[in-house]
Amino acid sequence: MAQKRYYQKVIRTANKEKDCLRTAINSFPKITAEDIYMTLPEERRALINPIKRPDDEFVRDWLSEEYVHKGFKEGMPYFETMNGERVRSKAEQIIADHLKHAGIPYKYEYPMMINGELIHPDFKILRLSDRKEIYLEHCGREDKPSYYDDMVTRINNYAMNGIIIGDNLYLLFETHNAPLDVRVLDKMIEEQFR
Repeated sequence: MAQKRYYQKVIRTANKEKDCLRTAINSFPKITAEDIYMTLPEERRALINPIKRPDDEFVRDWLSEEYVHKGFKEGMPYFETMNGERVRSKAEQIIADHLKHAGIPYKYEYPMMINGELIHPDFKILRLSDRKEIYLEHCGREDKPSYYDDMVTRINNYAMNGIIIGDNLYLLFETHNAPLDVRVLDKMIEEQFR
């Protein structure tokens, strides 16, 4: 009996909350403050510095930044993405093509300094929902001890410089016997990169 009364109170309160939310949604303006810029004529927009730049402009400028790619040694295999860029492995080609297909802006091997050393994370990604830059590393040779040791050092260096797994660093793993699982990649894209 006490449980039933409790449930009835919870339902009444939840219904009041639902009504309040419905009222708030119905009174929300059809055009948000961020959208006003796009309602202006193009000539007027040219004179204005918007509070929040439209996503397409932001992405275009982010992608247009030029940078020096890490070089390729002669004789290395050649893998080309749908974007026409050369990558180091078939798995990186798959990753790049999945990101492109999903509309996720990325930069391949964008250089950065960590502890005074120039490194090139596999993918620097722009998560458009919050305009946060995140990194994706493909750990593709985890069955080789020296590669594994180097990757652990790299991930620790990332962490010491504010690039934290699950926040702004994501990892995909692969070994000789366990190839890249694109289902994991697609789940990351849907749940973390949008």
